[in-house]
Formats: sequence, C-alpha cells, structure tokens
Amino acid sequence: MEHEIGINEPTQRWLTSAQARRYVGIKSVKTWNKVFRPNLNAYKLLNSSTRYDRLEIDEMILNGNNK
Repeated sequence: MEHEIGINEPTQRWLTSAQARRYVGIKSVKTWNKVFRPNLNAYKLLNSSTRYDRLEIDEMILNGNNK
C-alpha cells in the first residue's frame, strides 16, 4: 500500500511517543495514553528510547481500532 507523506509527517518508520502523537494529530498525552498506547506494541530499539511502529499506527487507523 502506498502512503502519501504530508507536510508534517515523519518519513521514518520508528516514532517516539511525541512524533507518533503529532503523526495522528493528537496533542493530549492523556488521550494518546488512553486511546492509542494500549493498542500498540512498544519497541525498545538499540540505544534509543521506546518507539512505536508507524505502520502499526496506520493499520490501526485504517481498521478503525482507535475508538
């Protein structure tokens, strides 16, 4: 599936929590923690903080699992 890149969208696959919130357009950490975080896998990449997979976020949004 081809993904169009918007102006503010990161092009990398692994996103920090702040980048992931911006990617989905959520400013509130509370909303992110309640709606998205429980449904996503968190990955600890070598020598970095916890990251989220942009492809999982896309799939979650497409399937409507973010309600």
